[in-house]
Amino acid sequence: HLTEFGNKTAAEVFNELVASLGDTCRSKAVREKMRQRKREPDRRFRACKKYVNALFNKYRRLVVIRLDLFYLTELAHSIDIADAIADIDHFLANQHCNAIYNGMVGYIIKMEYGVDKGIHSHAFIFLNGDVRLGRVGEFSAEQFGDYWAGPITGNKGDYFNLNTQRNIESLKKRGALGIGLIHADDTELRDNLINRAIFYLCKSMQFFAPAFGRDFHALRKGGDPSKKKPKLNRKKRVKRSITA
Repeated sequence: HLTEFGNKTAAEVFNELVASLGDTCRSKAVREKMRQRKREPDRRFRACKKYVNALFNKYRRLVVIRLDLFYLTELAHSIDIADAIADIDHFLANQHCNAIYNGMVGYIIKMEYGVDKGIHSHAFIFLNGDVRLGRVGEFSAEQFGDYWAGPITGNKGDYFNLNTQRNIESLKKRGALGIGLIHADDTELRDNLINRAIFYLCKSMQFFAPAFGRDFHALRKGGDPSKKKPKLNRKKRVKRSITA
């Protein structure tokens, strides 16, 4: 009979399933996982806030670029997570071999999954305002977006540029502007950047992990800007290359 399972009705089986799920959710292991999930957004936000403040401590002004990086609609759901991670890795790794990265001093990128867009990333890119001029940052954002959509993804990518003049004006009218050119002493714009835009990014519970076992971080950011990069010892490199 369609409404019976052995000696039990469908309703009885359903009630047992609900009771079993309730027991599982009340278990110590699951409760701890839930507590960790609630603590994680706070930890991410504190780390990103510290990172952005460190950038402003080092640079007197920053051009903050905000981009959404994704794939063409017709390809979005055919992109494997491993390929998406490789594309972001490639995007970040090319900082030393492409002129569009001139003046780039930091980044925050968070990868997500959406029903419409598939795997996509929200990116903040920080440029030294003394090197990369532009109150809005629209042209710089287009450069990064075009590089993602074309060379990085093999023309499979697309992007949304939030640094358009129209969007900047809209954010300004709402008192929510936190991108574009921001001076270190502009407390209002810094507050909007950190406590609105980045807060929202970090607080989102939309985090996932791939099933293939590799070390994966849905949200990543640049290194500590207060630390000096080690200088390259050119003499030793030449000596090794001669004796090799």
